[in-house]
Amino acid sequence: MEASPLEKSLGIDYYVCDELNLSNLLEFRKSPETFKVFELSLEGVKATPELCGLRGSSEVIAEGYAYYVMCKEGVDAFYTIQLLNKFFRTDIGYAGLKDTDSYSCQFISLNVKHLRSGLRNYYSLGPLKLCFYKLLNYPIRRGYLLGNVFNVFLSFKSVRNVFEEELHSINGLLRSTTLPNYYGYQRFGTIRPVTHLIGNAITNRRWDEAVRLIAGFPHPSESRNIVVAREEFEASNYGRAFKLFPYSCWIERRICKAMMMYGDPLRAINSLPIDVKLFYVEAYQSYLFNKALSNALRTLGSAEDVRNICETLVVPGSNMGLRNGICSSLVREVMESEDVSQEDFVIDELKIIAKSHVRESTFKVGELSLKTTPNGVWMEFVLPRSSYASIMLREILKSPVH
Repeated sequence: MEASPLEKSLGIDYYVCDELNLSNLLEFRKSPETFKVFELSLEGVKATPELCGLRGSSEVIAEGYAYYVMCKEGVDAFYTIQLLNKFFRTDIGYAGLKDTDSYSCQFISLNVKHLRSGLRNYYSLGPLKLCFYKLLNYPIRRGYLLGNVFNVFLSFKSVRNVFEEELHSINGLLRSTTLPNYYGYQRFGTIRPVTHLIGNAITNRRWDEAVRLIAGFPHPSESRNIVVAREEFEASNYGRAFKLFPYSCWIERRICKAMMMYGDPLRAINSLPIDVKLFYVEAYQSYLFNKALSNALRTLGSAEDVRNICETLVVPGSNMGLRNGICSSLVREVMESEDVSQEDFVIDELKIIAKSHVRESTFKVGELSLKTTPNGVWMEFVLPRSSYASIMLREILKSPVH
């Protein structure tokens, strides 16, 4: 079953299981109240505030890394990192970025040398709540997680007297179905899915286009103020755009400020933190992977066949090594169609290198349970690292899930 044009623009071309379909019964309205994410550490420990221990307030410890459980609600991931870096005046260790429109808890690490007021049990930084978990002698790094536990609420479209049989059937089917491990909407922007387009412009050294996509290119789903700000930016009225963008649009504001000061799009992009610049290029890599995975589904016929023949696929990047065989040829085909090479991912102008890696081509839902309420269904499940709940939800609702 083919996906919508919007999903295809992100490389997500197919649904894989016609029988997995609750679109007549349930709908999903994403918010921090209906979408909750709890990180699983490499040891399988679930990040919740209940983990937090108690230590002496302002205890002074000379070395090591303090692990905290950080919970947030409805906050952009990069805004979160900026807020933490500014408050603690040092880089923060984290395993993964969590969805903006969610309530999420995850582990972060801080070098105790930079804790100015000693080791505190709790921090409350606006929308962020941190509580101390434990001390270790190494920091958290990206990818240092086993997976995530999700609690998702799907509401009934209408009052139904008979639904238990349908839900029971879907429960068993979903547990056994192999799903394509697409990168989800969050990777590309839920309102303005353009991060991969920015990454494409960067890898092609089209700095003007990249800057316009970041701060211009208004989308009708955004608030009126932001639409006007983007229009002002496109008219080269950078000062007006800067004033109109809210503080939460700190990336756009930084681009506006740099363009006011220098009028140079390359310098404007370089004014952004390195993890943001890399994020854009990684979004383009994610798009390339999605396209290769869609090619695999079309060529091999099913997600099961993809899993059996191409258990992993290469995410294109700077150090890519492709072998002979159908799995590598699927990736080559995408790169040729995009006219991109591995050398393009070494971007000296921005001091970033977007490396290649392998990614599981499919996944299965783990530890699934359903709990019905008068208004809908709570689904609890576990997904492995780097797999997206939105990809599972789109399959059972047969529509894009942002």
